[in-house]
Amino acid sequence: MNESARFRLGVDVGGTHTDLVLLDSMTGNISVEKVSSTPKNPATGVLNGIMNFVYSVSELEAKTMEIANTIAEKSSYAIERAKKSVKAVSDMNLEEGLKFEREMFIECANSEDGEEGITAFIEKRKPNFKGK
Repeated sequence: MNESARFRLGVDVGGTHTDLVLLDSMTGNISVEKVSSTPKNPATGVLNGIMNFVYSVSELEAKTMEIANTIAEKSSYAIERAKKSVKAVSDMNLEEGLKFEREMFIECANSEDGEEGITAFIEKRKPNFKGK
């Protein structure tokens, strides 16, 4: 454990809720969050809990929309492969997972959107992705 870490996070994933405890080791402040989660996807509960620590409720919707809009500007072709990778590698060992992600990366790089992204970067313009 890193003794110089300012924040320490404890997580208890349950069947219907995930409990998170965040300790600020500099101030001694403790924050607690309880968020809904399911056994099918406990990571969602952990990530939602962390987001609640980072953003207030009033900021959370705006930040969520900002992230969603940033993703929406990207190539739908690449987003599909990223989602496919996240789902697929959870059932693979490290070597298989890295190989699969590398294959998805190569598919994206060799796609029309991949070429458009590189060209747009070189030409210093916003890419015009077509999902191909």
